Amino acid sequence: MLIANDDIVLTPSTIKTLLEDVKALKLTTPKLGLVGTWSDNVRGLQSIKKNPGNQIKRTHTLSPILAWISKRAFTAVQFPPLNWYSDDVLCEDLARLGFEHYISRAYVHHVGSATLGPDDWKNYHDALPWLWDNRPEYATRWNLKDRGENV
Repeated sequence: MLIANDDIVLTPSTIKTLLEDVKALKLTTPKLGLVGTWSDNVRGLQSIKKNPGNQIKRTHTLSPILAWISKRAFTAVQFPPLNWYSDDVLCEDLARLGFEHYISRAYVHHVGSATLGPDDWKNYHDALPWLWDNRPEYATRWNLKDRGENV
């Protein structure tokens, strides 16, 4: 199954390369979770500034702006009812179950946060109560200081 944001632009080789990498990873990774793409407007290892895109990289967390997810992983967890931190919670929940995540050699252009809008502060604070109520261990590890109720 593919997960795709509504603010991405594929290249002619994006899907082909992503699926080739998934096929290769299935041979060596018994619990394959998410396989994401690298991009121009994304955080961490997925950024073209940090990944030249010529090799597959294992990662603990990724943003599935365009990502393949195994049926086994998709049915193993519930997607969190969040905008902010939803990617992190999904990856953490799957990792707890032994799933491994990778960044493919595939590339996708990402316009970036067109769906969520420009109010990062509000999006961040809207997520905090759910995180503290449902995944306090993540909120603690991620150094989230408050519950977001005093915005």
